[in-house]
Amino acid sequence: MLSRTKTKTVTATNVVVDTVETYIINQNLLGVIAELDDVLCNLVNMHKDNELALKRVLQCIYRLLHNNDKWNVKFGAKVFHKLIALVIEREGIQSRQLVANVLVCVKLQAQKFPKRDGKFLLDQLWVLSSSSEQQPHAAQILVQLFDDFVREIGLKFACSAQLHTVVKQLLHSKEREERRSAYFIMRKLVLVIGDEANQVYQLVQQTLQQWAWHDHIEYQRNWSDYVTIMENLEEQQSHLVLPTLSTLLPRIVCSNQSDDWIGWLRILYVKLLRDNNNILVLRWTIEYFLAHVTVDDLNRANVLNEFLAATNNTQLYNVEGYFLPEIKTERFLANSNSLILLKALCAVPWRAVPLINWLRTLKKIEAPQIDMELLEGLSRRVFYLQNPELRHYAIKLLSNNFSDFIEKLSIMDYLWFIESLHNVSDADHCDMGDRVASEDFVELMSAYGMRFFFVIMKNVVINENLLKQLSKLSKERHAVWRLIVGFNWMDLEKDVKIACLDFVQNTYGLSLHPEVLQKFTNIKALQQHLRGPLKCESYSEYLYFEARSVDLFVHVNIHTWSDINKLKLNPLKLLDMGTEATFEKLAKLLGKNTERLENPDLLPTFLAFLKKYLKKIHLYSTIEGLLSYGNAHLSIKANEQLVLDILTIDLSNYNLVKYTLTFAKHIPTECYIQGMLHGDATTGDARYEAAYKNTLFENSYEGASARGAFSSMVLNIKKMIEITDKLLTINNELTDKKPRYYENSKQHRIKMRIARSILKITANRRYWSEHLWAAMLALNEQLNVSFMYEYSVALQLPSLEFLVERLQTFSTYKPSQQVSLISVLHIYSMLNWRNLTLAEQESVFLLLLPHTMGANFQTRLLAQLVIHALAIECERFSVNLPLAAQLKTSIVKTLGNKLDHHLGEARLILPQLFVANKYRVDDLILHMTNAPFDEYEKDFTGLDSSEDTKELLIKINEIRKTFEVKARLGTANPVVTSNTTANNANVQRKMNPINDIFPENNLKTATNASSDEKELLVVASLIDKLPNLGGLARTCEVLGVKTLVMDSKANVEKSDFKNLSMTAEKSLNIVEVKPSALTDFLLEKQQAGYKIVGAEQTSQSVSFVNFKFPKKTVLLLGHEKHGIPVDLIGFLDHAVEIPQFGIVRSLNVHVTGSLFIWEYCNQHIV
Repeated sequence: MLSRTKTKTVTATNVVVDTVETYIINQNLLGVIAELDDVLCNLVNMHKDNELALKRVLQCIYRLLHNNDKWNVKFGAKVFHKLIALVIEREGIQSRQLVANVLVCVKLQAQKFPKRDGKFLLDQLWVLSSSSEQQPHAAQILVQLFDDFVREIGLKFACSAQLHTVVKQLLHSKEREERRSAYFIMRKLVLVIGDEANQVYQLVQQTLQQWAWHDHIEYQRNWSDYVTIMENLEEQQSHLVLPTLSTLLPRIVCSNQSDDWIGWLRILYVKLLRDNNNILVLRWTIEYFLAHVTVDDLNRANVLNEFLAATNNTQLYNVEGYFLPEIKTERFLANSNSLILLKALCAVPWRAVPLINWLRTLKKIEAPQIDMELLEGLSRRVFYLQNPELRHYAIKLLSNNFSDFIEKLSIMDYLWFIESLHNVSDADHCDMGDRVASEDFVELMSAYGMRFFFVIMKNVVINENLLKQLSKLSKERHAVWRLIVGFNWMDLEKDVKIACLDFVQNTYGLSLHPEVLQKFTNIKALQQHLRGPLKCESYSEYLYFEARSVDLFVHVNIHTWSDINKLKLNPLKLLDMGTEATFEKLAKLLGKNTERLENPDLLPTFLAFLKKYLKKIHLYSTIEGLLSYGNAHLSIKANEQLVLDILTIDLSNYNLVKYTLTFAKHIPTECYIQGMLHGDATTGDARYEAAYKNTLFENSYEGASARGAFSSMVLNIKKMIEITDKLLTINNELTDKKPRYYENSKQHRIKMRIARSILKITANRRYWSEHLWAAMLALNEQLNVSFMYEYSVALQLPSLEFLVERLQTFSTYKPSQQVSLISVLHIYSMLNWRNLTLAEQESVFLLLLPHTMGANFQTRLLAQLVIHALAIECERFSVNLPLAAQLKTSIVKTLGNKLDHHLGEARLILPQLFVANKYRVDDLILHMTNAPFDEYEKDFTGLDSSEDTKELLIKINEIRKTFEVKARLGTANPVVTSNTTANNANVQRKMNPINDIFPENNLKTATNASSDEKELLVVASLIDKLPNLGGLARTCEVLGVKTLVMDSKANVEKSDFKNLSMTAEKSLNIVEVKPSALTDFLLEKQQAGYKIVGAEQTSQSVSFVNFKFPKKTVLLLGHEKHGIPVDLIGFLDHAVEIPQFGIVRSLNVHVTGSLFIWEYCNQHIV
């Protein structure tokens, strides 16, 4: 009898299973068939919550199924229904390994008893897999039993709509294994439905017709292409994906326009458009859609929203790198209703640059259709943009694009539009136009709160017409207007101010005339006077009233700093209670104060409010007031600290820097240095937006202008020398510490800023230092840094004789230094050519002549080009130098048709920059060399306006393009193909092995290994090079060899092994056998029935070409150099050699092993 007790451990379960086997043997000895249905069901039921125990039971079932000829047993579908119910149907995720073990047992039962149990079990699993409630193991069931389903259920299974629905669900899955399962199933479907032999069946023909395929060949080709694309996308490798897309996608898109195929394409499109992990694939996809697909196509595939969301990626709009091509509106919107596009645009939470790009595209549409709902939707998207300047631009675009529709809006709809579009900070962008004069406008505005008034107030001018419209309304309907009129009359022109005061007097019974307000000597009294007539009806109105009444009191009663003391007011409280108007007024008065402040907290408080109101106030008068006080009343040290405190509020604010440096008397050197080098490079979306804004508005980056201001404001010659020396020290220390650095790295940016500052500081002054010479000769500098130092040295050279003396040791310099020296000589000569004597001019040619035949190409070429340029200068100024003419003729002949190309050398233009503007040479160099936009001032409107300067700018921009091209080399720019009829659609694809999707069953370990008729063991214990071992491991895993023998398991953890194995070791049975133990190992295997095959050249070796591998083979590979030792050759049953036809004596052992392994698999596995 079997025990009814539930076992608690795997060991106890083993006992139970052994008891089952004993029971079977005893029953068979009695001549009775062992009935096992109830026994096995009880075992399964008892151990349903113990995975290890269930595995042992499954091993028993697996063994019984394999050995049913040996034992006379009987069990049917009952136990398998039990297993399916417990392991697959039961709630809760069971381990994939346990599911794999159950499925292999079901598979075996179905194969052994197809008529009795097979179809019934498979039907049950098929129903589970295709259930509307998605089965968590559906993918694993379909992958492992696909062939069985086809065999038992037939073509009805392959052609069923339920199967295709399940596949689509798997394709949408977030789990990679489930998506890969879908690809595996689809490839199986291609083989079944596309099989020539199955075309005789009506069901297949009906299915192909239903899916709108002309024939099975078209179906097979397009489905194969589709799966290849999907499989390659899974690999996330651009070099694999992009060729696949460009070759296959155009074919499958055009192949079938049925709704069914469009549904499959939608899955592919969504995957492409949501692939944010691979920006190159995303770029290619968007470019393809823009070039070949219309809005209607995207809408029909139900991916228009996904497409627009994919374009909402600021990385696609990098003006310093890749920028999405311009949208060809006529083609993209061909025969499409623009309302469809607008509706979809409203559904995306846009970033600034992508939305602006689309708004600029809409601008090209003639009379675009829109309605109020869509207008409000677009307005809200603009409203939520974070960048103020770009939001402002987006507002203008939106308003201009739909100006015809907006102009026809009623005043109510227009106000609604304004409120949905604008932030409070956009107040100066709201154009109310003539609508302000409308009586309806004045009345409707009364219904809106303070926020809306803040949106429009800077554009609503208080004038007599507005007051006239208000007077037509009862004062009860004035709402917020009474506060607006009551507090915004102070800066009006005299006539309007009088009209405004009279209106308040007559309408609200409130006198705001200064002579009346001056009678109130404290703020509370004034507020009491105002509160009744200007009553507040909301909390926001109350806050507005409180702050603006303080502004009014200060405006009327405080005209000097001493007035604050006379009125016994606390300036700290005034600053805290008032608005920026109070702050500005007090800052101006502070500058005129004749006495030192008693309260030490007051000045820091002013600085805190300066930071708070920085973007709202007039900086000139405010900074003047603060620094005038500091200059008059603070010590030099305290004054310097005040300057530093003001600047550090925002060192990138140009006006703050400019006015501070203008009014400060004492500026520490450290402050100049800090300002010149200040600024971290922005990254990510912030950088893309800043670069886009810089290009869009064609203005200079404020941080670069601020750094330039620090350089330009160094007026004292002694300070200039001190600062320049310090900058050069910092530069040369950087060079010594890190001689090599990447372009646009932090070190490069610091070096650019130093070189730029030195050029600006010394532009109109004499300065010389050996440190400057050393900076010019530094090795491995980026070109723009070298150019600026070459220019600085040429500009500051004491004399030509000084340079000639330095050039005597020319040959001792490195090639890059030689190029710089020639460039310095060129710049100096061109800038001073008319001041040089004829003898000096000739000496320049003689200095350059030997270097035109130097060993280094760059040195030689630049020397030739400089001679050519100087010879032209001689012609220009009619200098009679026969040598110059002769050398020019020789160079023209030498360079031939390449001369024009070489004349585009950037260094040849450097002397001409001085003529354009000697104070902007640094910015011109940085612009020419494609420096980051935030490192220089881009606005060149102040340059000389001559034709020569215009031509120079053209040359600079042409050279800049060459630098842009160099910067983009190595960046993959996907090319969108339009070739949809290519005959060769052969592309690389990655394999999708079934065992890499789900685990293989591990029940075979429970059977006798010796019963396995086919097995290859690869013995690599004699190999000591890790790359060879790693390569062999990868070969074994790919070709299905299970066991690899090495001298140490520790090898698999070493990088040289892993670099070749590509994680193959995780799937292999790695056995450790030391070389000294190989004799015993080989003898043991021979006794177990294996034949030992050695890859070795011996006197009795046979050719690899015709060798037939035994089914059970041990492949012994020799040492890389010494081969198989003599003492092991005697164990070989077969010595096999590969025929050779070259000179080299042998193949690499990894290559040899791979050939042997493949041939074994070819004979016994394939």
